[in-house]
Amino acid sequence: MLDVGFDISTILYLENLGNHELANLMGLFVVLSIFLQLCLTFGVHYQNLRIFAREFFFTVTFLKPAVNKFRVLTDSKLEEHAIMPPVSEMVMFKMCEVFSEAIPMSVLQVINLLEQVSERSERDFLQKSAKRLTSPKPLLNYSCSQKC
Repeated sequence: MLDVGFDISTILYLENLGNHELANLMGLFVVLSIFLQLCLTFGVHYQNLRIFAREFFFTVTFLKPAVNKFRVLTDSKLEEHAIMPPVSEMVMFKMCEVFSEAIPMSVLQVINLLEQVSERSERDFLQKSAKRLTSPKPLLNYSCSQKC
């Protein structure tokens, strides 16, 4: 639940900053992750609709990772309607989350950070260059302080 909470707060923060494109892409990856997890839930529990509804609720409320971990830690056995054991289900859920949300969102955030840094460094470089070109005194002080 914390992961999704942080993702949503990051998306809202980016929206407030006016970076709508990045916020929309990050929202798309969150929705894609949830969609893939719901598809996996359906694939595992489609034979019993009552249990599927319960698992669907766990997935939508972001409790499914905790439920899967509990089942693995308590060594739950394969239920007769399920097509895979709890440990395999937990691993598949983690793979869905990592490859459809965590990695793409991390890459997007790093790219956004690097773009901001490069814009700032270019701007700072131009400002410092303009100051140095227009006033020779700081250059002389800089060269003297380096020799001393």
